[in-house]
Amino acid sequence: MKSDSPQQNLRFLLRFFLVILLAGLVLSLFFVTCRTGYSTAVAWILAMSVSGMGIGFLFGIPKILQANGQATGADVTDGYHMQVNTNLTDISDWLTKIIVGLGLVQLGHIAEYVKKIATAMSKGICAGNEATSLAFSYSIIIGYFIAGFLFGYLMTRLFLSKAFSRADQEAMQQLTAGQEALQAQLLTMQNNLQVQSQKLYPEQTAPVVAQDVPVEPMAALTPPPLPAIGPLDKLVAMAHHYMEINPNNYGERVKQKDAAANDMINYAFDNGITREQITGKMSIPPEEGLVLTLAGMIALRPQPKDFALLQQYGAALTRKHVRFRVLSAVVALAEKELLSEEDKVQASTLLETYKKDADGSLLKMIDYTSSMLKTR
Repeated sequence: MKSDSPQQNLRFLLRFFLVILLAGLVLSLFFVTCRTGYSTAVAWILAMSVSGMGIGFLFGIPKILQANGQATGADVTDGYHMQVNTNLTDISDWLTKIIVGLGLVQLGHIAEYVKKIATAMSKGICAGNEATSLAFSYSIIIGYFIAGFLFGYLMTRLFLSKAFSRADQEAMQQLTAGQEALQAQLLTMQNNLQVQSQKLYPEQTAPVVAQDVPVEPMAALTPPPLPAIGPLDKLVAMAHHYMEINPNNYGERVKQKDAAANDMINYAFDNGITREQITGKMSIPPEEGLVLTLAGMIALRPQPKDFALLQQYGAALTRKHVRFRVLSAVVALAEKELLSEEDKVQASTLLETYKKDADGSLLKMIDYTSSMLKTR
């Protein structure tokens, strides 16, 4: 035999409470002899029902058990562990203990308190003699407080607790999915940079020697040799070329710019260009191509004083993809624990600056970087 569905149980509970509520309204018509008294009786019925529902809600909130110790598995690797907010559960636990404690202490005076409330109610209704009014008030106060308590408790236990659980689980799943997607994006970018950096140690190959072709000497017609361009100047030229990449198609523009950025990082490693040499060529506002090169070198091979180099120009950047690469370098420094407490404070200030006009992808990167700063 199939058990009743949650919708059927909910309908049954609602109908049961409505029947009790209507019964009180109908009985009030027979006991109360004036219009103002009837309105007063209805107000007391609603007040006692809502009061009972509130107490039943507090008693019906389930406790949320979650590990308070260190996380295991993937959480240890990430260094970041999220938990469900249990403030409402804690408040309900405190209030229920207070209510039970006060109830036990004042158990002998409860009848006196109920009598005072019933007397106050009986004075506001027109129900014949004083004894009838007092009896009717007792029935409204006790009956509808208990009915409201049971309704609030059952609604919370059977339905609201499940809704709270689903909401918490969906929120945790969304946060986990967003963090995993961001980590995958970072990993992909780092892998691309590492593939490009394989040229740092190329295999030795024999030089290609062209066959000598006899040529008549023409010393007089040979132009003077052009001055040699150093590696650093060529890198600056590559950075200028990076800024000139601007095809109409957005996807093609991103592809070409990523390739150019990887070429600059690879060229800097190949030719032994230091990070200090790159910052020496910076201007204000900084050359974004050079910033990308610096951030890529730091992301691949972080060093202790790298954040000071990034921090000089990070706040002046405006393009979101350049900010994204700078944050990937900050994450690499945090993973290697190369950030001092002062560096973390300055990095947090930089994150607040980047939040102002960030898109969804950059916001996820900002949140991930912030979590790394707090846990490393």
